[in-house]
Amino acid sequence: MESIHCGSVAVVNPDGKVVYSFGNPDFFTFLRSSAKPFQTLPLIESGAAREFGFTQPELAIISGSHNGEPQHVKVVEGILKKIGLSSKYLKCGTQPPLYYTAKGILPRRGERFSPLQHNCSGKHSGFLASCVYHGWGTKNYLKPNHPLHQWILRTIAELCEYPAKRIQVAIDGCSAPNFALPLKNMALGFAKLVSARDNSTPLSQVLHAMQKYPEMVSGKGRLDYALSQINQRKIVAKAGAEALECLGVIGPSYGMAVRVLDGNNRAVGPIVAEALCQSGMATRTEVEKLGKFARPEIKNFAGKIVGQIKPVFKLRKFSR
Repeated sequence: MESIHCGSVAVVNPDGKVVYSFGNPDFFTFLRSSAKPFQTLPLIESGAAREFGFTQPELAIISGSHNGEPQHVKVVEGILKKIGLSSKYLKCGTQPPLYYTAKGILPRRGERFSPLQHNCSGKHSGFLASCVYHGWGTKNYLKPNHPLHQWILRTIAELCEYPAKRIQVAIDGCSAPNFALPLKNMALGFAKLVSARDNSTPLSQVLHAMQKYPEMVSGKGRLDYALSQINQRKIVAKAGAEALECLGVIGPSYGMAVRVLDGNNRAVGPIVAEALCQSGMATRTEVEKLGKFARPEIKNFAGKIVGQIKPVFKLRKFSR
């Protein structure tokens, strides 16, 4: 054994009861991009999504962290066109598209990127849509005290059943406000997400968009997409930075939140796969379909397999 990654797991039912855990289910951390499905809700609740005629792929990309591929850029451009704005209004910054890492390739020398390719451009276009609909200014749409982010804060507090005044707010990698709360409350939010079956509710609209268009939530080569392809598409997952993974499993509905304490993403896949098996939310055969995410192989520079990453934890089970 060479390196050890420590972390926490919380599995919660829609009533807020912790049914499985490892480590500290009360670990207090930021939701990061796992907040995106919840950040979409005010857009739908207000009527803005209906007013602009947003489609399920568009709601999925607003709720996701896309790969920055041409298909993703096209959808984000479509959202901006519907609201009468251009990419210059996006304040998410630029980054090498995530598909470079997912496909194991490097950007070309001198290659330049657009904010449209940023994994958060969908979310930001959704923010801008809310601002246009309500007549709020678009220049300061990322201020924590902006009406939209105060609405999002209240939404997360209600959905995750954690007092808004105790949620800590900081700035995410894309400059948007982000929210910190206990791991088990994040899991509760995702348990409620996958429990929302009625098509008339905003939460169910987010669920069905993410479930039907997982390629817009992330993209091929990503853990979120791989999880959506097993278990008869009953898993809806949304990763966050610093080795956070939140997901919901449909029927019976449970939410799971995993956080690796050192922020190393290489440990996330094995932990999620093992937790799904130990909790009975997926079979060994199903998680084997996750391939490299469930059992990552360590290769040296000559391409030789010299090790692997293995989960060695045991979930604690609570009476349901």
